[in-house]
Amino acid sequence: MKIIGSIVAISTMLLATAWGGAATAGVTSKALGEATEYVLKTFGRESAEQGAETITKQIATVASKYGDEGLDAVRKVGPRGIKVIQEAGENGLDAVKLLNRYGDDALWVISKPKGMAIFVKYGDDGAKALIKHKGIAEEVIEANGTSAVKALNAVGAREARQIAMLQKDGVIQAGKQGDDLLDVATRYGDKAMAFIWRNKASLATTAVLGTFIANPEPYIDGSVDLVKAPLVGIASNTNWTVLGIAGLGVLGGLAMWKAWLRRPTRTAA
Repeated sequence: MKIIGSIVAISTMLLATAWGGAATAGVTSKALGEATEYVLKTFGRESAEQGAETITKQIATVASKYGDEGLDAVRKVGPRGIKVIQEAGENGLDAVKLLNRYGDDALWVISKPKGMAIFVKYGDDGAKALIKHKGIAEEVIEANGTSAVKALNAVGAREARQIAMLQKDGVIQAGKQGDDLLDVATRYGDKAMAFIWRNKASLATTAVLGTFIANPEPYIDGSVDLVKAPLVGIASNTNWTVLGIAGLGVLGGLAMWKAWLRRPTRTAA
C-alpha cells in the first residue's frame, strides 16, 4: 500500500507539472488526478510494468483529446484501453465510446488486428457482431461484409453458428446470392435461419435458392412447399405469350403435315 501511495503521489506531482492545474478538453486537473489515481490503484500490476510516469502522461493525453469520455474509458479498462485508443488513430473517439459501452468485451474485440480492422470498416455494428458472436463472426464478416454484420446482429448464438457452417459448406457464398440469403436472415431473424438450416440441401441448388430469395416469406411461414420451388420459379419466369405463339406454330405445322399426307396421289398411266 505504501508503494501504491508513493506512485499516486508521484503521479499527482507529474500532473501538476504537466498541466499546471489547468482544465484540459473540459476536464479539470482534479478529475484527471482522481482518474489517474484510480487506474494506478486498480490496475497496479499493469501500471507498474509501464511505470507511473508513462501511465500518467498517457491518461493526460487521452483526457486532452477525448475529455471525460476518455477518462471514463480508461477507468473501465485500464492501461490496455489506453493502448487500444492510441492504436485506433482517427477512430479513437469511436473506440472510446465503444469501451464505455462494452468495457472488457470491447477491449477483447479491438485489441486484435482483425477485430480492429472490422471495427474501423463497419463501425459500432461490426464491433457489436464480434462481441455478440465471439470466435464466429470474424470469418463470416470477412467473407460477406455488411450483409454478414447485419445478419449476425439479427440472430441468436445458435443461428450465428449455422450461418458460419453454411458459409463453410458453400450454401452461403460470397457474392450477390450469398448477400441476398443473409438479407433474408436479417429481415426474418431466427425463424428464417431455422428454415434455411432445415432446407440447406435444397437451397444448395441454384434454382431453388433463387426462387426462395425472390420471395422468402411464403416458404418461411409454410404456405408454399420449398420442394415445388423450381416449378414455381419456372412458371413465374416463363414468357407465356412467346410460348403460346410457338405452340400455335407447332400445331399449324402438324396440321399442314397431316394435310400433305392425305393429299390424293396420282396413279401411273
